[in-house]
Amino acid sequence: MTREPDARDTTGLSRRQLIVTGGVGGIALAAAPGVASAARSGLPIVHRGMSRMVVVVSDEAGTSMLAARDALVDYVEQATGVRLQTASLPSNPPPADAGAINLGVVGPGTPAALVDEVAGLDPSGFAIVPHGRSMTILGPTEWGSINGTHDFITSAVGVEWLMPTEEGTHVPQLSTIRMPAEKVIKEPDFPMRMISPFVNEPHVSGTFPADLYRWAARHRLQGWHNNTYDFHHNLFNFFPVSEFGESHPEYYAFGRPPAPGVTVGWQPAFTNPDTIDVAVTKIKAWFAANPESNSISLGVNDSAGFEEPEPSDPYYAWVNAVVERVLQDLPDKWFGLLAYEQLEVPPTFPLHPRVVPFFTQDRYSWIDPEVAAASKARLAAWGEVASQIGWYDYSYGSPYLVPRIFNRHAAEVLRYAKEHNVVAHYQEMYPNWGEGPKPWLTARLMWDVNLDVDAELDRWYELAVGPKAAPYLKQFYELWEEIWTQHAWHTSWFQQHSTYQAFTATGYLDAVPLSKVAEAQALIDQVWANKGTHPQTVRAARLRTMFEYYYASAMSCPRDVPPPQGTEAAIAMLADVETSWQQLAQLSTKRLALIRTWRAYPLLRHPSEPEQHGLIWEGWNPSKFWGVVDHLTSAEPDGGPVTDWLTERRNGPANDFTTYVALTLDVAAGVAPTVIRNGSFEDGAALWDLWIASAGTLVPTTEVAHDGERSLLVRHLLRGGPAQFIPLKPGMVAFRGHLRAPGDSYRATVQVGLNLRDATGRQQGRALGNIIPLHSTGDGWVTVDALFSVPTTINDVPIVEGQYVFILDGFDTDPDAYVDSIAGYQPRGD
Repeated sequence: MTREPDARDTTGLSRRQLIVTGGVGGIALAAAPGVASAARSGLPIVHRGMSRMVVVVSDEAGTSMLAARDALVDYVEQATGVRLQTASLPSNPPPADAGAINLGVVGPGTPAALVDEVAGLDPSGFAIVPHGRSMTILGPTEWGSINGTHDFITSAVGVEWLMPTEEGTHVPQLSTIRMPAEKVIKEPDFPMRMISPFVNEPHVSGTFPADLYRWAARHRLQGWHNNTYDFHHNLFNFFPVSEFGESHPEYYAFGRPPAPGVTVGWQPAFTNPDTIDVAVTKIKAWFAANPESNSISLGVNDSAGFEEPEPSDPYYAWVNAVVERVLQDLPDKWFGLLAYEQLEVPPTFPLHPRVVPFFTQDRYSWIDPEVAAASKARLAAWGEVASQIGWYDYSYGSPYLVPRIFNRHAAEVLRYAKEHNVVAHYQEMYPNWGEGPKPWLTARLMWDVNLDVDAELDRWYELAVGPKAAPYLKQFYELWEEIWTQHAWHTSWFQQHSTYQAFTATGYLDAVPLSKVAEAQALIDQVWANKGTHPQTVRAARLRTMFEYYYASAMSCPRDVPPPQGTEAAIAMLADVETSWQQLAQLSTKRLALIRTWRAYPLLRHPSEPEQHGLIWEGWNPSKFWGVVDHLTSAEPDGGPVTDWLTERRNGPANDFTTYVALTLDVAAGVAPTVIRNGSFEDGAALWDLWIASAGTLVPTTEVAHDGERSLLVRHLLRGGPAQFIPLKPGMVAFRGHLRAPGDSYRATVQVGLNLRDATGRQQGRALGNIIPLHSTGDGWVTVDALFSVPTTINDVPIVEGQYVFILDGFDTDPDAYVDSIAGYQPRGD
């Protein structure tokens, strides 16, 4: 690839390190200036286009170690034009007169005591030791040696993996590369460091391209292949329904085995002692088949399903009993688990010292001082019962519609974690690389929480796009950081008490005025206008392309607006729809087209795509539609200026806007065809089914009603809701329903879903309305509106039917709620 000039001293080492000045035995701390000075005096590896160094590995080196060796050789060549030779021990030793760079192997001249010295390091740690004309990079494990190799590529060669792929890699142009003058020893601040979904070995293509896993490994992150503790959802593997469903239904909560293949929404019966025996047997069998593993997960299944209303004590008592039994035969094993949602409450007794609970929370929410105080208090409570604690965080990039940046806040949170006995950190980030330095900085902070965040960010900006463009890129990301740290948490989207923020809700856009989107566009244009070298030009182009998605999403996403107050306001709202609908439709289409095109490009691909989460729309705003309908119903039941305005346009040229106008008039007049039957539940639950049959019930009731005498009572439903199959024709369909939820439904949400089906009943597509968080809606009736455009075909298959779903989420622990008065309308078509 094209090499980039780099003015800094690329032979300098990173800030946080130990320098050994007294031989193998003595260790002394050195400050950054001294480190750079010591490094400059080291012997050259490459000098003026020449080298006598050979890179040496063991004959038994694994694939990832060989990949790290190849990376060192390749990047030295890209930086200097000199390709180092390779050798392996013992079969192919280097020439006697050559200097050796020993990677993960005791090679020629390696100090004899080094192996014992590194044995006491964290498994991810390493030493870089010069000796004579050679040097050795060695860790207590092969992964430690790999980390040391990648660290050396950065510290000595000056390579920075700013983003995945070679396009995202900065490689300076150098004439000299030196080894350090003194021994360097490094260990991570967090023994376990993972960013999801980049959790495969670096040479393995999994769900995502190998470039992404390789990027993570080069930042010394871990994956499932070399993590310190297993902790994720796992109990479904101990109690497969195929094995126990018929013979032992009592192993399952409520005595109800799940359906075959279902791994979420259910738990074992933790108060049944027989389940302890089953788990112990399964765990011992697993370790027998996997003797190299040091840990196993006791993590509960996802999505609740507990038999106990307050499951913490029963579950953690079960965990202790299982662990004590297993350790009788396997005393060196570890057990991770998820302290997740209902299990975030610590038990009233100590956990076994070999158990590592991963306390789950989106710690972006610590931006709210009240949330931060409560979370720190709970962390302290965990510290009273657990010997060590892991953190599970939700720092999502995708599927958010704009860059979700809070770098300085994230650094403060990580520092707090380090100070309070947190030993493992897992971030469910799913980054899209339009977030720039966020993943890069997070990975670096996981290793060293004391990095100077501002200096690191400035360096990223300059290396990414060049010194002239860097100030504009810095302003671009600081604009988004200001939005997320000062404004977004004041919107209705923000849920104080939720484990994670609703990333499929879009209410945070209330903190993103269109003027800010235009300002961001101007800044990214300045980045492009002032781009640097060819590689920096490529990166500037990629960032500019990524912003196209943010721009199209922020501009076209339907935002809730207040209903019009009076005739003039209603006509103005309609006029705005008339002038903007085509542009909004184009932007709505463009954003999804970009996402689909990017699937083939690792640097552009969104690992959590908007269509997976129903973040699709056609540009029509349901709050504007229903706002005008309500105005017509209340202010113009017999006609008036707004009715006349709409009637004039209804008779205009046929297009999507005239369809929109027709539906507005028909719904207001009460003549639009009804597609929902028994929407007020006066006939009980007839014609309705339960969508997602997880734990929970839907029961017709006469306790309260929005209209008529009945409604539908919802009890303890984690996710699901009343659903009905309805006939559909191409064009618009408008829905309105009502929910009464108590004011303390702090984590519950509601939205409308429409599953689009063909003539065979097969689902071909899906549309979702805006998510409404219920924490701020009070305990009265909440109106739930939606407006969709039904396509004629999807993937060339005609759409003839839909499944309407009144989606309730998070009612598993909240009090009862009621659903009523659901209606759906399409234009008459005459």
